[in-house]
Amino acid sequence: RERLLALRGPAAAGTTPHGPSLLCSLSAAEDLTRRIGRRADGNGKQPWRGQTWRDEWVKIRREELVLQGNELEDIVVETTETTLPRFRQEVEWLVQSGWEGCDAKAYTLLVYMGRGALGAALRVGSRRYAASTHALTGLLLSRAGQGELPPTCFCNLSGRWGLSEEDPAWGALSAAGAAPGASFIATTVSGGLVANDHTFADGRGLRIPIFCAHGVEYQLQDAAVV
Repeated sequence: RERLLALRGPAAAGTTPHGPSLLCSLSAAEDLTRRIGRRADGNGKQPWRGQTWRDEWVKIRREELVLQGNELEDIVVETTETTLPRFRQEVEWLVQSGWEGCDAKAYTLLVYMGRGALGAALRVGSRRYAASTHALTGLLLSRAGQGELPPTCFCNLSGRWGLSEEDPAWGALSAAGAAPGASFIATTVSGGLVANDHTFADGRGLRIPIFCAHGVEYQLQDAAVV
């Protein structure tokens, strides 16, 4: 327990009863260390070997866009300052939930705009995004169990932005013989959508938001929903 609290930082002392299993959290933290090494300071707040997540941002976004099918020579990476206004509501929601502003911005950008690249590097044990991975993990560990329970969320298992598209480990749920109780180790932070008039508009299935020239369009996904 003492080892886990040290990993998670001072905020973990007030962990609520609905927080994560201490053993599961410790196992995940140690698996991360085995893959890309330990942080220099161990608390998820300071730079990893002189790097911060901002130093890795351009490379993360470039790889993320390539993973999404864009040609490398056509890619123009936006700065963090240019990108953040698109996620104003997400950042504000985190701040209202008790997050520090800088932490909310880091989490939002890395999860919404870079989780595929981070996961790809982590799966092969590459340290090319170690600072960002440790920063994101540190934020998740420090916030685990804090505040209210999050709302129930849904995501398509396959298809565009599907869970198994971002992290092949989720394919275990659609494999032959998959049954309740199956387990697997994920290497990305999974996103989800709350049920509303946009995401479940007509009873046909889950619709996900896609940014396009005229704004946001919710597109129906022909896939199992998790």
